[in-house]
Amino acid sequence: MESELIRALPEVTDLQPEPFLSTYGRQGHPVILRGMMRDWPLMRQLSFESLRISHGLHEVTAHRCVQRDDEVRWTLGAYLTYAEQTQEADPYYLTNLACTPATADLFGAYQTPPHFVNWLDAFDDPHVPVLKWLIIGPRNSFSPMHLDTMDTSAWNGLIAGIKRWTFRDAAGVTYVGEQRPGDVVFTPTGWWHGVENLSPTVCVTENFVNHTNVDAVTTFLTQTPLRHLALALEHMRSRYA
Repeated sequence: MESELIRALPEVTDLQPEPFLSTYGRQGHPVILRGMMRDWPLMRQLSFESLRISHGLHEVTAHRCVQRDDEVRWTLGAYLTYAEQTQEADPYYLTNLACTPATADLFGAYQTPPHFVNWLDAFDDPHVPVLKWLIIGPRNSFSPMHLDTMDTSAWNGLIAGIKRWTFRDAAGVTYVGEQRPGDVVFTPTGWWHGVENLSPTVCVTENFVNHTNVDAVTTFLTQTPLRHLALALEHMRSRYA
């Protein structure tokens, strides 16, 4: 029986874009989309062993989860071995491997699911931040409770391992759920959330803005040097109205 303040994170299977948007996207509620990635080639391309073979010499920087200023440079192959073997309580976590022209081949070939259309993809502007990452972590690595950058929403696709997600809404209700390989977790704008890796994990995550959260994102951007982007997003809103 669910506690009044701790509830199971909703989970669905084979949910099409429009039902997703009407039930979770526009309502702004987190959900686990079970098996959404199960048939993606990415599930093979970004396994621990595949990454070790294809990009083992790529240089990366990982930081500890608690002592975040403790950073170490590795080859990706060396880090993958560490991530699979370490039992440290405060391990090194690889969270900053962003998709750039120099690293794009690491991410394999996939198309963002239509559930998570990203208006930022329409802009050819070097000042628009990259909001797509490959994240690799050992058992016991974690991200503490936080809000996502620029008040965006996000989706996280798990390729290997198990993650435990914790979400907290504005009323103080906590939602908890476990993500398994092939699952996608949707994080809506404005939800505090944290993630713990229960085993060595590999995932791809993207933050996005569209009609479901454009108000929050433009409000945030108008207070930053990216205020010109807020105006461009308002134009996108008129196109999609």
